[in-house]
Amino acid sequence: MRKLLRILCLIVSLTAIPSGIIMILYPEGSVFQFPPDLLQFTPFENFLIPGLLLAIVVGGSALTAGIALFSNSPLQYSLAMIAGILLDAWIFIQTLLLRSFHWLHGFYLFLGLAILVLASWLINHDSRSWMDNAIK
Repeated sequence: MRKLLRILCLIVSLTAIPSGIIMILYPEGSVFQFPPDLLQFTPFENFLIPGLLLAIVVGGSALTAGIALFSNSPLQYSLAMIAGILLDAWIFIQTLLLRSFHWLHGFYLFLGLAILVLASWLINHDSRSWMDNAIK
């Protein structure tokens, strides 16, 4: 279960960080061939701010959780839960602002939920959790 959680966090970080960087470098959306009216219902004029949020908040939290999982940090499952929540919040807010739902939204929503569920289960069933270490 822990290995699967590591893999899921790494998948998110290895897709969110490069995608966010591309959005920062090409804020008009040309690399991803985003239609010009995609941001019409959002407060953004281009993809710079969404790219920063995607790379730093979504990708960064998943990368931090992945590193914590590989290093057996006492906070590993808590960080993974935070990463799952942030990913799902990102997808939820994105679909509300864009007023559309793409199959990738569903895929990443599932990944976020899977990360959250696995981390929640492991925090209660793995002796490496910070709660067990704090009680000793």
